[in-house]
Amino acid sequence: MKKKYFLGPLIGALFLYLTLRQIDFGNCWFYIRQAKLLWIVVAVVVYSFAFYLRSFRWKFLMSPLKDVPRNRLFSFLIMGFFMNNLLPLRLGEIVRAHITGQKTGVSRSSVLATVVVERLFDGLSYVVLFFLTILVLPFPAWTKKSMGAGSVLFIGVLVILYLFSRNRQKAVGLFGALPMPVAIRARVNAIFSNFLNGLGSLGHGPSLAKVFLLSLAVWTIEATVFYLMGLSFGMKLSVFQGMLVMIVIGMGAILPTAPGYVGTVEFLGTTSLVFIGINKNLAFGYIVTLHVLQLLTITFWGIRSLMAEKITLSELIRIEKKGLPTF
Repeated sequence: MKKKYFLGPLIGALFLYLTLRQIDFGNCWFYIRQAKLLWIVVAVVVYSFAFYLRSFRWKFLMSPLKDVPRNRLFSFLIMGFFMNNLLPLRLGEIVRAHITGQKTGVSRSSVLATVVVERLFDGLSYVVLFFLTILVLPFPAWTKKSMGAGSVLFIGVLVILYLFSRNRQKAVGLFGALPMPVAIRARVNAIFSNFLNGLGSLGHGPSLAKVFLLSLAVWTIEATVFYLMGLSFGMKLSVFQGMLVMIVIGMGAILPTAPGYVGTVEFLGTTSLVFIGINKNLAFGYIVTLHVLQLLTITFWGIRSLMAEKITLSELIRIEKKGLPTF
């Protein structure tokens, strides 16, 4: 692994250590064995449905570039999540853009732009759900200020990208005026131009409204998964409490992460559950079980997608080993 990739695993290991040092594993295992299988199965089905909605949302963002069938977009999307389980620092997103561009004939830079817009709407959805949650649950003042700042950041970046998409020539001119080595100037300018192509969806108001509503639906469904797993463990979590745990874990994803977010999920999930009054051993058993099920679900759909697209895992890994694709 390259030296620059060490930070994510180190942070993950630190978080895992901070969590495990206060856990009674015997007690934790007792809670896991008592979990009700029916609710776990329902949670897995609901979690899988969230990816269906993600692919439906991505189709709106990809439509200005090419009309790619939704089932193929589902495959490429899940491959990105699958590779996030194997690579640190969310590098699966880059792999996703590369393999989608390669298999559909669309510029990889353009595809990457749609992924960036998608993530910005995810961030905006988080902020909206957070402010809904604080109407029901108490939060420290600093968290409210942090999410307020986050909302300004997400909206600000979206506005900038919107202006770029509506004033393409000026954006290219401004970017071309930046100092850079002559040897790479033409290539970098071409990449930026292709990136702007991927922002085409920002000029379609109805499509953007659908993307935003689908984003809210995706994360509401994800919060429901936390609620359903709570039922499995006999925890009386409300949907809003499940949303709180999801938001705290999601905020941690901003940090450099280990493959599969190992350590980060366990620490932040357990800490947030203890904050709302759940026994720490029960909280850890719940979070570990939920996290393992998420990883297994993504792995199942990831392998199925690789088979459907006739892509080998080694092909995806080679993308990263080359130092990531040349866009």
